[in-house]
Amino acid sequence: MSTTIPPKVEGQPLLGSLIPFLRRPFEFREKCTAEHESILRIDVGPKELYLVTDPEDIEEIFITKSDSFQKPELMRERLGDAFGNGLLLSGGEIWDAQRELAQPEFEASRIGEYIDQMGTIAHGVVSNWDNKNYDMRAEMERITIPILVECLFGTENVEYVQRIAEGAEALTMKYKPTSLSFYLPDWVPTPINMRYHRGLKLLDNTVDDILTERNRGVNRDDLLSVLLKAANEDRYIDRKLIRDEMITIMTGGSGPPAFALAYTLFLLAHHPRQYEQLQAEADAVLDGANPTISDMAELTHTEHVYKESLRLYPPVWTIGRESAESVTIGGYHIPKGTSMVITSWATHRDERFFEKPKVFDPGRWDQDQNRPQFAYFPFGGGPRICIGKRFALTEAKVVLSLIASKYDIEPAHTESLDHRVSTHISPKNAEIRVQPRQD
Repeated sequence: MSTTIPPKVEGQPLLGSLIPFLRRPFEFREKCTAEHESILRIDVGPKELYLVTDPEDIEEIFITKSDSFQKPELMRERLGDAFGNGLLLSGGEIWDAQRELAQPEFEASRIGEYIDQMGTIAHGVVSNWDNKNYDMRAEMERITIPILVECLFGTENVEYVQRIAEGAEALTMKYKPTSLSFYLPDWVPTPINMRYHRGLKLLDNTVDDILTERNRGVNRDDLLSVLLKAANEDRYIDRKLIRDEMITIMTGGSGPPAFALAYTLFLLAHHPRQYEQLQAEADAVLDGANPTISDMAELTHTEHVYKESLRLYPPVWTIGRESAESVTIGGYHIPKGTSMVITSWATHRDERFFEKPKVFDPGRWDQDQNRPQFAYFPFGGGPRICIGKRFALTEAKVVLSLIASKYDIEPAHTESLDHRVSTHISPKNAEIRVQPRQD
């Protein structure tokens, strides 16, 4: 095993790189990647982190030596009350069993059955748009949350949309690393902590209400039914684990897809030629109807637009791992208990792998490029790759093609795109102007 340790980024006494790491998170990571192109040690106050942006090193962590890594202990401590032993935080045999149980609900054949529901829900939202400005983050949540709860939990109750949006937002603000509340115990009565407790209660109440609905109604063929069946068979699933899984899916399956769609539509509004191509494809494929399963393979430009948006603005912009044992990565010695920070934001913008990396260019996906597998990983990778990857990609093709077939869009302002930064990134000002098509 190697004894060579990675180089260290020079920082200030006591603080290390704390200020740029938290205050300028994107620029700091890009600068580190451009100057070193390897694993780096970073002092963030008293805590030492290892920053990883090279695709080959990422592949070792995600795949080749994935058994040597686990979710960080700090992550489990800070997120445990909210997500418990859901797929996000669980590990070992429990995670293996959970993944095996849930995976069939996210296979291509199963997701194909959701497409009509996705189209109907999206059409119900966008058909009410008029000739004015809309905040795409809010509008996309009005689509992604109903899709989530209807397809996976079998409920059409519109009250849940606002509850889940508010609850997920409260959790997001709590887990913002630039916030003091992130580092304080949950019982300290800061405004963010108080909002967090209200938000978590909203989500818990929503879970209770959905389960009550299911107990009163007929059985359905969805993810919730799979979980309930496992619990009834006295398997490892119990009421608490069902709650953990539902809250994990509510927050991870509604917010990030909405954020990604909002970023995509904002980019398209500022790149009219790309949007015209999207409209031409939607017209040719959909012919005025809602998208169907047979349309998905033909929406290639739509897929490339979405992939390029995810390259520039991946909602899951940083991924944490902790070494469960001493291991060698990229020729460097990684001691047991080391916190690894894997950042897609910086890797996706590395000019070694993407020509003109800060330019929005869906055409770069028109043909296979000779780049490493983990030069692009908006959904993570390896055994713990996001279980909802295929669901999100299908949802995006449905929503984007439907909007393109019905509306013209243009910028609503000339301000630079700004972001909310926490465990996810989301746009602060993704407002665009929408006009019904006249052609």
